[in-house]
Amino acid sequence: MIVEFSFDVSTLQAALTGASGMRVEMDHMSSTDTVSLRKFFWARGGDFGAFEDGLDSDPTVREPKRVIETDDSRYYRVIYQDDLPGVEAYHAVVELDGMVLDARTEGDGWNGRIRFPDRGALNEWCDRCEAVGLTVDVHAIYDQERHPPDNSYGLTSGQREALVTAAECGYFSIPRETSLSGVGDELGVSSQSASERLRRGMVTLIENTLEER
Repeated sequence: MIVEFSFDVSTLQAALTGASGMRVEMDHMSSTDTVSLRKFFWARGGDFGAFEDGLDSDPTVREPKRVIETDDSRYYRVIYQDDLPGVEAYHAVVELDGMVLDARTEGDGWNGRIRFPDRGALNEWCDRCEAVGLTVDVHAIYDQERHPPDNSYGLTSGQREALVTAAECGYFSIPRETSLSGVGDELGVSSQSASERLRRGMVTLIENTLEER
């Protein structure tokens, strides 16, 4: 089963606060008995200089390293501080035979998807998160990664909100009744962030409704 969720964690928030508009999307996470939890992620959409300065002083991570740099994005590796609630949440996923499929920053927290073997594992994971002070908000549950329920279609809450808001504001009307800046104002985000949510949302809808499987 695939679970779409969000929760508020402090990881990278100090670095993100100083780099307005920066968005982070996880690529890979791993740890062993002898290696602390590492996260590899893409960052885009903000001031990279400010973000990297923030990474150096962010209390939630250590040893940040820029791995790849492109025109509009950068790929980083950080090591989590061992005592973070998010580290316990990740270890609980692994111990319950789950797998983190993706995760990205959304506002002051993270949205993501995890594959669990059954609902019992999900419930135990939520209990273990609550035990370390993390409240998990589950947005959707579906059986197969590519077959979400009709009211979700694999969209994150942020993507769904952006698409609905854009439609209600007349962004898709001909002629358009608002701009990306107008959509962003309604969502409380920058026009670039609004554009990114709409683009990702439309790609997700196409993949889950129109592409042949």
